[in-house]
Amino acid sequence: VALARSLARQRSGWRFATVDGQTILVSRDAGPAVVGFRAPAVVVPDWVLGLDEKLRALVLRHEREHLERGDPRMLAGGLAGVVLVPWNPALWLQFGRLRSAMELDCDARVLGEHPDARLYGSLLLTVAERADRGGLLAPAFIASRSLLSRRIAAMRGAKPRHRTASTMVL
Repeated sequence: VALARSLARQRSGWRFATVDGQTILVSRDAGPAVVGFRAPAVVVPDWVLGLDEKLRALVLRHEREHLERGDPRMLAGGLAGVVLVPWNPALWLQFGRLRSAMELDCDARVLGEHPDARLYGSLLLTVAERADRGGLLAPAFIASRSLLSRRIAAMRGAKPRHRTASTMVL
């Protein structure tokens, strides 16, 4: 409830803008992200508007993919499970894996349309450098540097090391 109130307060300071034919919210430093459950919307920080046209299109495409696939609702469902049973470590683990899987899946869909992995990887690094780390809407990979490295490795087609040994131990 506190997070929802905080988000509503932040959202009141954002402005609507039409960028590359899409209506989005523009913030001072929140995002890029999708916000909202009932009426989800894309929010990007001001600096995204100053990006090269190709990079800006990739940011917007990534966030639109989340919207089109219903990721905010899926994430809300996972969060509801964690809130209802907060003492269950398996749910916390699965919630983290859900976020990771959503990002990896979204990256694959974006790269399916725009197959320049080098450009997309540099965009991920740019967003990671410029993201508001303390904010409520920090991009998903900020919470975990390993997610950023997994996302980049997935674009390169790299397989995790010691996969078989890890699987056997688990």
